Amino acid sequence: MTEPTPPERPVVHVVLTRWKPDAPADALESMRARTRRFPVTVPGVLGVVEGPSSSPEGLEAGYTWALVVTFRDARARDAYLTHPAHLPVAEVIGEFAERLVVFDLDG
Repeated sequence: MTEPTPPERPVVHVVLTRWKPDAPADALESMRARTRRFPVTVPGVLGVVEGPSSSPEGLEAGYTWALVVTFRDARARDAYLTHPAHLPVAEVIGEFAERLVVFDLDG
């Protein structure tokens, strides 16, 4: 008897950055606007949250901005990595992030 295939689980993609001091505000805002459109521009994106920390704890360890993208499953996350809507965002982050952490969690 064959075991059933487990259902695909959501993947939560977390990006933390500390921007370089000379990162242009207009480039960052344009990039942020692109990220907020991911649910309509990238198949399999269930939701996006982005912005600076609002935590009163002050434990950000120097990171100043976060992007959290929830994907339907790992295949959607993998396709996103080369999707034309994601590439300009990755380019801005790569150019202007002084520090960067990317962490994915299976839901």
